[in-house]
Amino acid sequence: MLYDYHAEKINCRRAVVFDRLSDHTVQLTVMYALYVQVAQLVLQLIWTSDVTEALRKSEADRKVMSKTKQSVADLLNVILGLTITNASAVDRINFESLAILQTYYRDSYNDLVSGRQ
Repeated sequence: MLYDYHAEKINCRRAVVFDRLSDHTVQLTVMYALYVQVAQLVLQLIWTSDVTEALRKSEADRKVMSKTKQSVADLLNVILGLTITNASAVDRINFESLAILQTYYRDSYNDLVSGRQ
């Protein structure tokens, strides 16, 4: 009975969301917001994959950690380069957000490599 109550509330909320999404302006706004979230997710996946592979190969290849460090820094430089392009104010804010996130990843990787907690 409690499950049916919550399921009904969820279906009502879902209907309200779909009604609002029928407006094309709202659709574009939601799609753009999802685009930025997907970009953030992709950055996280790239970082996690690179770090995992570097840690796995670190015993056999002493230079893999420094190569990975450089690739993390290179990606940050690409994102920083996007912030100085002729982009709209919203795009620039999004690029800056991605740069902040990548800076955090770079700092986390540097702490991981140096053994700091």
